[in-house]
Amino acid sequence: LKSGDQIEIISSSKQTPKENWLDFVVTAKARNKIKNSLKQEKKQIAQDGKETLIRKLKHLKIFFSEATVNELQIYFELNDSLELFYRVGIGKISNEQLKDFKKNRDSWYDFIKSKFIRKNKQETPVVKEEKNKLLVFGEEDEVLDYKIATCCQPISGDKVFGFVTIKDGIKIHAVSCPNSIRLRANFSYRIINCKWKNINSIDFDALIEIKGIDSVGLVNKITNIISSHMNVNMKLVNFNSDDGLFYGRITLLVKNNTHLQKVMKQILKIEGVNTVNRIKE
Repeated sequence: LKSGDQIEIISSSKQTPKENWLDFVVTAKARNKIKNSLKQEKKQIAQDGKETLIRKLKHLKIFFSEATVNELQIYFELNDSLELFYRVGIGKISNEQLKDFKKNRDSWYDFIKSKFIRKNKQETPVVKEEKNKLLVFGEEDEVLDYKIATCCQPISGDKVFGFVTIKDGIKIHAVSCPNSIRLRANFSYRIINCKWKNINSIDFDALIEIKGIDSVGLVNKITNIISSHMNVNMKLVNFNSDDGLFYGRITLLVKNNTHLQKVMKQILKIEGVNTVNRIKE
């Protein structure tokens, strides 16, 4: 358009903004108004979809609850309940898909196994194969694929539990994990009991923090105890000193929690070392 051009504006009381309008609008104000309108429209469709879902679940004799919604999110691999209700509202989740969900839900643990159990052992590298034998799940000691949670980094010997995530398989958390209470309280149906097997062929990363009074040769004493006396490899070593005090962090490669505790006790015996703690982060 150029200055002086005549234009005709066609309006309609039924017209609503469309997502493709964002491809050609210019100003930030217009974009924000369109986005807000689309969000409101999605929320309204989601609200209608929620009512539709409640009716459909009732027909399938499934009680509508927060736990059921969470199960549906996992099954359809969705990030939140809004997206679930919205897809029901626009018809992207059909009656047949909900019937399939009910079949899988009736044998939830079998569904978990079908999602995460290794299909072909020959396809898995040797190292991964060994690591996947460190834990067994459920009453039948099933071997499933899993990942160690980075928030608490449990090692063999720690009390642990499995948590079925939406997109990342089974994550192993320590019972003492900062997220443990929230996960168990809000998603108890996604918790799987698991336990360590007695295998010492795999090393775990364990981060320890050491504090004390700085002195000449102290760092050398600490690293000598770890590597020579305890025969433990160190992955990362970082020490700092300030005003007569020292602070250090070392990532050790240990077999299990018992092994780690023995190393920590030996370090604590060194003169000048005040505290040795395991750090989970």
